[in-house]
Amino acid sequence: MAALQKEAVEQNEVGGVRFVPDGRLNQDRPMAELPPLAGMTVVEIGGGIPAGFCARQLRGFGARRIRVEVPADGDLLDPDETAFLVTGAERVALADVDLAALVASADVLIEDQAPGWLAANGLDPLELRQRHPQLIITSITPFGQTGPRSHWRTTPAVQFAAGSLMSLTGEPYRSPLVTGGSQAFFLGGLHAFAATTALLLGRGRTSRGEWLDLSMQECAASMPELYGAQSEYSLQAPVTRLGNSVRATWGVYRCADGFGGVCCLERQAPAFLRLFEDGVATDERFVDPLIRAEHNDELLAHVMSFMIERTKDELVALSPVHRVPFGAVRTPRELLADEAYALREFFDDIGTADTGPIRVPGRPFPGLGWVPASSPTPDATRPTIREPEVTGLPLAGLRVLDLTMMWAGPYATKLLAELGAEIVKIESPSAWDNIRTLVPQDPSIPDPWNSAYYFNEYNHSKKSLTLDLAQPAGREVFLRLVADADVVIENYRADVMDNLGLTDEVLRAANNDLVLVSMAGFGKNGPLRNHVGFGPIIEMMSGLMSLTGYGDDDVPVKSGISYGDPVGGLNAVAAVALSLIARDRFGTGRHVDLAQRETASVMAGPAFVAAARGEDPGFRGNRHPGFAPQGSYPAGDPSDDRWVVLSVRTDEQWSALADLVGRRDLASLDLAQRHARQDELDTVISDWTNGQEPEHVADRCQAAGIPASVVVDTHRMHDDTQLHARGFWRVVPNEKMHPYRQSGPTWRRVTGTAHEMVRSPWFGEHNLELLTPLGLGDRELAALAEAGVIADAPINPGVG
Repeated sequence: MAALQKEAVEQNEVGGVRFVPDGRLNQDRPMAELPPLAGMTVVEIGGGIPAGFCARQLRGFGARRIRVEVPADGDLLDPDETAFLVTGAERVALADVDLAALVASADVLIEDQAPGWLAANGLDPLELRQRHPQLIITSITPFGQTGPRSHWRTTPAVQFAAGSLMSLTGEPYRSPLVTGGSQAFFLGGLHAFAATTALLLGRGRTSRGEWLDLSMQECAASMPELYGAQSEYSLQAPVTRLGNSVRATWGVYRCADGFGGVCCLERQAPAFLRLFEDGVATDERFVDPLIRAEHNDELLAHVMSFMIERTKDELVALSPVHRVPFGAVRTPRELLADEAYALREFFDDIGTADTGPIRVPGRPFPGLGWVPASSPTPDATRPTIREPEVTGLPLAGLRVLDLTMMWAGPYATKLLAELGAEIVKIESPSAWDNIRTLVPQDPSIPDPWNSAYYFNEYNHSKKSLTLDLAQPAGREVFLRLVADADVVIENYRADVMDNLGLTDEVLRAANNDLVLVSMAGFGKNGPLRNHVGFGPIIEMMSGLMSLTGYGDDDVPVKSGISYGDPVGGLNAVAAVALSLIARDRFGTGRHVDLAQRETASVMAGPAFVAAARGEDPGFRGNRHPGFAPQGSYPAGDPSDDRWVVLSVRTDEQWSALADLVGRRDLASLDLAQRHARQDELDTVISDWTNGQEPEHVADRCQAAGIPASVVVDTHRMHDDTQLHARGFWRVVPNEKMHPYRQSGPTWRRVTGTAHEMVRSPWFGEHNLELLTPLGLGDRELAALAEAGVIADAPINPGVG
């Protein structure tokens, strides 16, 4: 393990590690060209994927990354993960560094060690905060720093089970399925990256650091799409796995040369059905969405016939022509030759002594400068931080004009709101956020758009303004709001803002300091710019879906949620934060053209490393090449669909499990033997778990040092012992909804002011509050209402 080495004439020493003063790039480089984190230092106490991914992303945006490598039982990263996550880091062994002195020089400390590790190594976080009040400490753990399960062990499969997402993934007649590519851990790292950039932005505003207690379980529990709220508010029961076809017009199907998919909202369904022959589009069984649901199997037969007759490329080509969201399941090997990725300069070329030259996903989004792992971090002066003098939430005082809808964008702005930003959600009276009316409600409810649990989950703590931007009067009012805003964020199709006359140039003329974050599915330029895509389409087209499947057939399986949406949303948070850091440090606003497909491909980075070697990672079901046995095992009453996931990482853990299942004769099997006999061992474990309460099984395994968890479902998650103990659930008063538990703030700041949640806004609730300061009086507001520019209810609302 190499110590830090830096060649130069003049050197200085920090924490026992020798550095050279910056000077690797031209000292005359314009400040506006520097990446936003240039001059900052990130110390990563290196463990596994979560800290490694967070630190990789921060380094890419300009920070110096020092990875302190901690001895561990077994390799926490495999060679492909190491190549993707660690290349470019300055690496030092724990034994070779004065950790306290090194941290004293840092802006950010990232760690994914067990709770208490920092304190045991002389770095108690609360004491660190006293000594270094501007330090950001990001602690990533499976279950949080506190609570009865804070000490529990985990693996990607166990983590996926604990956060409820696994309960939704897989076919309803088979076991729950873990997503491939260690997504539970990458998701923890992505949350850490987004939260850390937001806290760095807050530090620049408040002169105050933070200690972030990031629970990967809570991160996942904040993102089961509509299903968690549906279970708690409406069903009072778990949502079951739906497999690859949620409904005929939303699913993944076999096509002529692989697998493709279609994901239609109600407004897109007629265009999709018009592509069929035999009068399907006018068939009375399929015209009305409620009646169509009763005849789903009949329509599904038409859809499957349509798909099997077309190739992946033919399906994708239909999307921009008919405005129907089609996609194809792409593999990392296919994507290495993808034209859109090449034109958008998405890939980085890196290499190590072990791998040789390889091509991997690079920046998650363009527009801010990116430092590939093969390039040195840029020279810049460390930002000057004032003495702490401001209290309050880190992003208090920021105004964000939120044009987003559905899930990806609203998830991003929810997270910003939880850190104190003022979010002004702008909807047209004639084109509102679909999730207000997506789920049918009782016809007796007079204003169902104000009582939708899906909308309430991801739009709390925001303000609602209605404006029809397609009308000149609406655009004029919007540009007056832009003049005093910090951020505009939108997730329209790539052409919509231009068609509305709200180009980047027009917005910049209204406010040159504005940050604009666009998050179209495939970006605003390139050959796929006019394609339509929702989360499952992004998952297909990014390579992620090709990593998940049961492994006993060739069928890829989509995540149980629209996984591309929260991945895009979390990256949008980082894009907002990094753009504002760059604006505040170097001047002028920024436009970030975030393509959600690219952000999802980054999450599959190690699979691209394998693909660059000519390998196709494929999928393995619930098994893992480094752990055996690993699987999802039935427990409890068979009719209740209860499961336990466990992973055996070491021979010692296997010996302990052999004791639990009463098979000491198997205790001496090594990893290779356990892999060879996994079918037999799965039967042994299933015979033991069957009939036992799953919580009891998980408790016994964890007590014996074996990573295990119940597959937490979308209903029982609200009574989960650890989530309950940490106060994750909140009941937020809403006069138009009956009380229910919804997820609280996702990112737990140990120090500082807590966020007080407020219910989601009613349609147009804040029109007067937001428009009156612009000088609009009663007469002007009445004229806007008469013209349908503003309203307090959607125009002609319907389901979908």
